[in-house]
Amino acid sequence: ARPSPNGTVAKGTTVEIAGAAWSDGPVTRVEVSTDGGRTWTDAEFTDPQSAWTWRRWRLRWQVPATAGDAVLMTRATDAK
Repeated sequence: ARPSPNGTVAKGTTVEIAGAAWSDGPVTRVEVSTDGGRTWTDAEFTDPQSAWTWRRWRLRWQVPATAGDAVLMTRATDAK
């Protein structure tokens, strides 16, 4: 996943948050939080929906110019 755990990104830049989700049912949604779970944004899939496979996703994030530490979180939903 990007950015890497304990990684850093520059303030005021746009970065791509990316990863992969897996389930025994088709992954239908991935959400990303950049504020420790207070708000969530849908990620974009880069792979087609399919059962029993990893499904890659991404989200472009505008890092605030006044950013300090941020807690990035993801959650996935499957068809089951």
